[in-house]
Amino acid sequence: MPKPSTSAEETPESGSHAFVPPPVDLVSPQLTLRALLTGMILGAVLSICNVYLGLKIGWGTNMSITGILLAYAFWGTLRGTTGGRVNKFGVLENNINQSACSAAAAVSSAGLVAPIPALTMLTGAELSWFWLSIWVFAVCLVGITVATGLRRQMIVVDRLPFPGGIACAETLREIYGHGAEAMRRVAVLGAGAVVAGAVKVAEITKLATAWAPKMSINGYPASVLDFKLEPSLLMVGVGGLIGFRAAASITLGAILAWGIIGPSAVTRGDIPLTVTESLTALPAEVDLASNETLRFSDGRAQLSFKGAMTADQREAFLARSDDPAWRLAIDRLWVASQWDDAEHAQAVQAAAPEAADAPRPTANFGDMLAWLLWPGVTLMVVASLVSFAFSWRSMIRAFTGSGGGGAVQDAGEMPKAWFIAGAVVALVLSVILQNALFGILVWAAIVGVLLSFALAIVGSRVSGETNITPVGAMGKVTQLIFGVIVPKSAAANLMAANVTGGAASQCADLMHDFKCGWMLGASPKKQFIAQVAGAFAGSIVGSYFYLVLVPDPETQLLTTEWPAPAVAAWKAVAELFMVGLDALPAGVLNAMAWAAAAGVVLPILEKVLPKAGRKLVPSAASIGLAFVVSPKYAISMFIGAVIALVLGKLFPRWTERFLITVCAGIVVGDSLVGAGDAFWTMFASLAAANGP
Repeated sequence: MPKPSTSAEETPESGSHAFVPPPVDLVSPQLTLRALLTGMILGAVLSICNVYLGLKIGWGTNMSITGILLAYAFWGTLRGTTGGRVNKFGVLENNINQSACSAAAAVSSAGLVAPIPALTMLTGAELSWFWLSIWVFAVCLVGITVATGLRRQMIVVDRLPFPGGIACAETLREIYGHGAEAMRRVAVLGAGAVVAGAVKVAEITKLATAWAPKMSINGYPASVLDFKLEPSLLMVGVGGLIGFRAAASITLGAILAWGIIGPSAVTRGDIPLTVTESLTALPAEVDLASNETLRFSDGRAQLSFKGAMTADQREAFLARSDDPAWRLAIDRLWVASQWDDAEHAQAVQAAAPEAADAPRPTANFGDMLAWLLWPGVTLMVVASLVSFAFSWRSMIRAFTGSGGGGAVQDAGEMPKAWFIAGAVVALVLSVILQNALFGILVWAAIVGVLLSFALAIVGSRVSGETNITPVGAMGKVTQLIFGVIVPKSAAANLMAANVTGGAASQCADLMHDFKCGWMLGASPKKQFIAQVAGAFAGSIVGSYFYLVLVPDPETQLLTTEWPAPAVAAWKAVAELFMVGLDALPAGVLNAMAWAAAAGVVLPILEKVLPKAGRKLVPSAASIGLAFVVSPKYAISMFIGAVIALVLGKLFPRWTERFLITVCAGIVVGDSLVGAGDAFWTMFASLAAANGP
């Protein structure tokens, strides 16, 4: 994610060649051990929040300013309590801290919330903590290396705005000029975290539960379609961060997807429903393969079947065991699965009278998601690529520059040897890991890394000019290319794109950091070291908590608890190239065509309409996102956005100072408590398994 922008975008530093940066400070402390460790530790902890949030809604938040405020508060408090015996934590030290912190917190974009779980869901392939950490770090290293080669051209010569970097520099100037304001913002951040954490504890302990209105939507109860208020502030905070237009678009998408299109598809019979039946345990002689339509859940003591069971399937299942409970469960599933054919259902009930009272299944999130994700992903992918196409001038300038760079002096220029060495290490390490871990052919791995180098340059240029890093679009470009050159390979399709998306994210992140440092007189060499160290720390901690949060991606993801929309998008594209149109559910092709049309039209309208009309155009990407997340998230985000909008009207000065801070605190508090609960559950399970 790009760094949050502030009014600093409109200062002379935002791109004007009239701004004269201070000389590189060779005297003040910068790359101190405490600055580096502070950033690594804060970023590693905050990486948990982004992994948690990414598996919920598909994106993370930039933690640079959060890291700046927390580090300032910690070292300022420590200095005060020790009577000044601890040296002041300087502005350039804090810049190193935020570089390491943002790099560590951004590792979720290096694959942990999209291609890595998508690969597991498609192939069953999983990496151990050690190899997952190494892989994520290698992906980050590609992007960091590219940034070292771009700094001079994009920041010193072209003077690209990189608004997020400006925001960080202005924040550092402000808090070191007015310390009391910084402490107030830290207090607001902490208050938001404490309140959100307390509400999350109430949800975990069942002191607070979700509420759904007693009404029907298109013939189905609102609670069944997940139109409810959840007892969590996480998405309320996210709504405040993303703004009213995006939140309203997501809510519109939720109504379209889950209130109209999905239920209608169920009624037509396009969406096969899953029927379930209680069963204490499988008979000893029955072994269900993981790819069968008939599945058993030990934890739920439940047998399930998706779709309409045929008479031949029923006979085959009954032949597996003479156990009475097994046979009754199969018959009840057989009867229940005929819900959409009343005439046939009567004949089935007559053939299995003991199961005639089997309940009719109803619409549910999992079954509807399997159908709705296709138009949703289509809308997101097409819209992101069309929007990205409008940046064609940035793409050209990414490779041509603005010229005249030779006359510009840059005392902090990165040594070319660092770039060459980094490029060689990143290329070799990434290629070796792709081949060893995923079986990707060496030539394909090399092509993927070189393509990632090029697309990271493009992504950084776009980020520098717009403050938006097109991570998803960059990954989709590689997926589409590899779908052609290495067809029917999920690993090549996903993991080559993993390198592209992760590299684009880390490259843009470091470029914003370089911009901040350039405005403050920081050493880019020391920022580079901080970025590498932060990425390393985040890779270790982020990877560990990814494995803690979703130890079984195949069953946990694409559910109401973990919708993982980014996983759904990457998985759908890879699956389409693996299987072809046969992968599509019945009736979904028309919905995808309409979604593709909307994905073209809406970004064009957003681009060509005047500013007043542009605000009325819903966000295509946000509407598409609503197709792959629970409606309860859309409702909470809309509430958060409305609160932020009202606060902005009534208390504009307070909102400008504290809104982003309090929303960030809410996200941090809820995420850390949720991750802590997952860790505690894992620890308790291990303790129970090992006995007293």
